[in-house]
Amino acid sequence: MKKRAPNPDVIKRLKVFVEKTNRKGIGIDVGCGEGWLTKLLEEKGYYTIGADKDNKMLRLASKNCNSLIKVNVDNCLPFKSACFDFIICSDLLEHLNNPKMALEEIYRILKFGGKVLLKVPSWYFDLWLLTGEHHQFFSGRKLDIIIKSIGFKIEGRYSFMLLPIIRKVLDGVPQCLIRLLSK
Repeated sequence: MKKRAPNPDVIKRLKVFVEKTNRKGIGIDVGCGEGWLTKLLEEKGYYTIGADKDNKMLRLASKNCNSLIKVNVDNCLPFKSACFDFIICSDLLEHLNNPKMALEEIYRILKFGGKVLLKVPSWYFDLWLLTGEHHQFFSGRKLDIIIKSIGFKIEGRYSFMLLPIIRKVLDGVPQCLIRLLSK
């Protein structure tokens, strides 16, 4: 299997996220996949737990991350309330049957003043390249409505294009939506 490093635009937003996050805190990368973002945070000195429900992804992540846990985000997360200082949730919500419930759980386990970096594909991009694995499609407006209904504060909104050829075809329509959230 070919290893995929994070997109440079995601890394750029992660750096903004890191600047606003307490280095002494504890974080979790929910839906960590291969663990690239978890690894980047660990390398910056943050204690970060990688969490995924897929055994194959956890095996791959074990090569990149120090701390891993198996969780199913479609259910309640097995953590006490207000126990994490920061949470990464990248490319996960679109795979879930109930993304609002997952965000409610993320809100529950986030400490007051904590930060969340949330990334999903834009519905424009998802409808254009249907994968069959995505159960949800998000526009920026739909994402913001869900986020605000839970009680999150939106500290930053970002979007970007992944591939130059798609920029020409879609004429600037964003492929990914990123939100920096706080409680």
